[in-house]
Amino acid sequence: MAGKVTTGPDIPLTGRQLSRRYSLNDEMAPGALCRIIRGDDLVLRRPVVVKAIPPAQVEIYREALRATSGLTHPAAVALYDAIDEDGWLLLVQEAVPGQALSRYLRQGVPSERAVNLAIQLAQALAYAHHRDIIHGDLTPSAVLVDRQAAVRINNFGLPPDLDYFLTEGGAEVQGLIAEGTPYSDVLALGLLLRQMLSNGELAGTNPGERQVRSDVPDDLARLVARCTTPGASDAMTEAASLTFALEEIAAQLATTRQSLSSDTPAALRAARAAVADQATWASEPTVEQPQIPVPEIPLERGTHEVGSRFTKITHPGHSDGATTRPSDEEALAVPPRLRLPTRPLPEPMAYSQPGIGSERARRMAAGGGARGIALGGVLIIGMVLFIIFFLLGFLGPFALGGH
Repeated sequence: MAGKVTTGPDIPLTGRQLSRRYSLNDEMAPGALCRIIRGDDLVLRRPVVVKAIPPAQVEIYREALRATSGLTHPAAVALYDAIDEDGWLLLVQEAVPGQALSRYLRQGVPSERAVNLAIQLAQALAYAHHRDIIHGDLTPSAVLVDRQAAVRINNFGLPPDLDYFLTEGGAEVQGLIAEGTPYSDVLALGLLLRQMLSNGELAGTNPGERQVRSDVPDDLARLVARCTTPGASDAMTEAASLTFALEEIAAQLATTRQSLSSDTPAALRAARAAVADQATWASEPTVEQPQIPVPEIPLERGTHEVGSRFTKITHPGHSDGATTRPSDEEALAVPPRLRLPTRPLPEPMAYSQPGIGSERARRMAAGGGARGIALGGVLIIGMVLFIIFFLLGFLGPFALGGH
């Protein structure tokens, strides 16, 4: 694939309107075969991206459009319009708010995220292969990732960048990619997955020497080898089968937590450190509880309820002014709770031994006995009156009839 855009006759690409509908704004970084302009759809009022294909490359893109015209998938970048102007082909496409996957490969991608991205890619490829559509050039620059980690695939049907596949996979892989078959797309996806699961740039100077990180689970590392080793007895050759294998690994990763290592991506180490710090912060008390000494409370001999525990006080000699307090072990055993203001304990309503207690309790007990006697007298008088009136009402008619 050419690395420089051959423009041919120049046309204005910015600061103008295209077909009285699309406003062409500023130019973005150029692609390998085209120039890319950021624009707006003035009718539907949405952002768009316009690819300006120079005359020398127009036939390549027309062939790709014919081969992929039946592709409509959520993971594929949508094509809105195709306009011819002065020998140029201007393709109006969906503006994807994301970054190319190549931006995330230098520090590596955590295993869980890499598997998730690979599943999305495999599902889209399986959908396309079922409709006899081959991507052909699945490189990091053809994969866009938005802020929700959703994958969008660009450049379906274009010729492959053979230099990239030679560097990443070697000559044998390069030859298979050039054939443009469903298996070539699976190989390309395997190379992408291997890059996501490795750190830094290409490991080594020879083709295909990139290795996965040490923190990558063994099952996932074996799957990568199956996808990137042509001619292996267990080679993965179909996108649908790759999807199922990735989903099984995703289910395993969801129930296990991989240990960190020196090869773990910095982003994952930082995320786990933040989670651990948040958990530590959440476990600390919101307000530090001061150490408040337990007040010494005068108690009389007997049993008194203190909180939810009972303390029986027994004094061998005297009871006045006796004090008690829980031991340090008992105090520590009580769970922390809101402390209420200390209030004097109420005087007991009864006393446990004759001659011990307060005068107030005796008076209340005596008053209660007098009130009990008075109430009994009232009940007796009431019953007598009820019987008298009942007899008068029952015998009265008979007495009158006797006269």
